[in-house]
Amino acid sequence: RGVLAERDIHSFRYYDEALFRTLDERTRTAYNEIAALPVVRDISDAKLRRSVVGSPTRVGKAGVQDLYVDITGILAINAIAPTGIARVDLFVARQAINDPDPSVRVIIYDRWKDAYRSPTNREISQLNSAVSTRKMVGSLNTRDLLRDAFQTIRGNPFYRWARSTELGDFIVKTVIRCYRIYRWALYRARRRRLSEPSKGDPMNGIVLMPHPMVFGSWFKENILATGHPAFICHDLIPWLHPEFVETQPQAQRFVSRLTLLVRSGVHALCTSDTSRAMLSQFVADVGNASARIDQFPLPSMLHETAKSLDRLLHFEPEQPFVLYCSTVEIRKNHLLLAKIWKQARDEGVALPKLVCAGKWGWGVESLHAYLRANPDLSECMEFVGFVSDIELIDLYRSALFGVMPSHIEGWGFGASECLDFGIPVIVSTAPALQEAVRGLMPAIDPSDQAGWYTQIQRWAESAAERETFRKKIADHYHPITRQESWEAIKTALRASGVN
Repeated sequence: RGVLAERDIHSFRYYDEALFRTLDERTRTAYNEIAALPVVRDISDAKLRRSVVGSPTRVGKAGVQDLYVDITGILAINAIAPTGIARVDLFVARQAINDPDPSVRVIIYDRWKDAYRSPTNREISQLNSAVSTRKMVGSLNTRDLLRDAFQTIRGNPFYRWARSTELGDFIVKTVIRCYRIYRWALYRARRRRLSEPSKGDPMNGIVLMPHPMVFGSWFKENILATGHPAFICHDLIPWLHPEFVETQPQAQRFVSRLTLLVRSGVHALCTSDTSRAMLSQFVADVGNASARIDQFPLPSMLHETAKSLDRLLHFEPEQPFVLYCSTVEIRKNHLLLAKIWKQARDEGVALPKLVCAGKWGWGVESLHAYLRANPDLSECMEFVGFVSDIELIDLYRSALFGVMPSHIEGWGFGASECLDFGIPVIVSTAPALQEAVRGLMPAIDPSDQAGWYTQIQRWAESAAERETFRKKIADHYHPITRQESWEAIKTALRASGVN
């Protein structure tokens, strides 16, 4: 990882050129073997094989198939303002909950019953609450934090409220964990029902599973309880580029479960042409697969929230800034931007401040080292961490322009949301990012520091050029509504039962 992250290994105290060359060769060989592995696990479990093949899909009186949306995964992290994949899962869950169509239902996987059930009123209320528009967990006072945690865990002790690693105070984390263990033990002793029985049989309908259930620890149990599984495919980065995954076991697990899914005849809904191409390549490489692959447009969720709050108009901030909204990890290429702003300072070029919004992820050791070696960058680069939806809306409304130099993406909300708010954005040549901006914005190779530096400087110094691209956005781009996206999802899923 150090070599891949451009760390200077020659300064390593125990550097041995021959040894490091051997390690590098073995590492790259392992990456290639994982990426090229067509089959990790076959469907050896007869019960599982029968389950995933399933029985004929149930059709209602009016010829409409029953559609079940699994909200287990997103409800488990409901106390955290969602980003990326979780944001899409929350959008789907809320659309299903509020859909008046009686053939659309939401369900939750109950581990004790090894079956699905209907959600309680408390759980429905939790998902419909405006969690994503309030301050992040870390900004709540201890009393409010504990109240929210206890209320969530009381509803279902299996939920890891706020993934307690997000909480900074050790005592608070310990109290929450102890309460969760207590409620879990109480639930196990009583074996009480959390809600009335489901008003339908998911084994006879289409079940849209969220990302945590498809690739999480409950995968097999979840599939056994599902007659006709479907899932949303965001990307296949763990398969194509395992070097951008936190651990190699995660990449192997992803490939293994995806292999089982596509061989079971799963219905995959891709979020972009790019993710569809990735999945099509995977299915072809696996062989003997009958997965159905469709695509739907991702909605401009943040734009709709801003519109409902009357917060769409652009305003001038106290200090001009460039925005990069993304998790801070090696794949997102923040180090490139740090080098560009350092180069500008060395050359006496006054670039606007760079604001990076998003949580810190993995593989950022080289970025941390670079920032420590250049402490003066703190004057022109700011990592603001997690922000609420309202705070993010105001960042988009007031930014000069956006940047997104990721190495690879499945979509790229940070790019499309810039266009939602009418601000130009420079993206990398990653196909998904060019797709997200519909070919309207400049695209530069993520390793081309000189190209990025030139384009950033040009936009920073020329209001006229920024205005030219703003006009292109106004003339050729329109946001996708939640309802448009949801109708596309329902249409695609129900078409899967038509021979």
